[in-house]
Amino acid sequence: MIDSSKLRSRIEIVDHELNSVCEVWADVRPITTREQMRSQVEITTDTYTIQIRFRHGLNSTMKVRYKSIIYDIVGITDSYADDSIILTVEMSNLNNDRIRNT
Repeated sequence: MIDSSKLRSRIEIVDHELNSVCEVWADVRPITTREQMRSQVEITTDTYTIQIRFRHGLNSTMKVRYKSIIYDIVGITDSYADDSIILTVEMSNLNNDRIRNT
């Protein structure tokens, strides 16, 4: 089981129309330069890994709202060892539209 003391951030999972699916506690961490180099894939600076308790029904068409910013889910990994899910997210282009309209 995931250590609940690590789940310090509140995130919201939303569908593609930004309707709320659920709110959950999460461990949100930026992807480091070392992790980017190890994966040999160019990753934007606004990329995070988010660990949450296992939840059925999540898919990559959904998005994450964290601190009023929308992130696209680009990867979902089940961590069976501790009954959790690790989401890889990056800042959505929807934020650019929201910033331009304010």
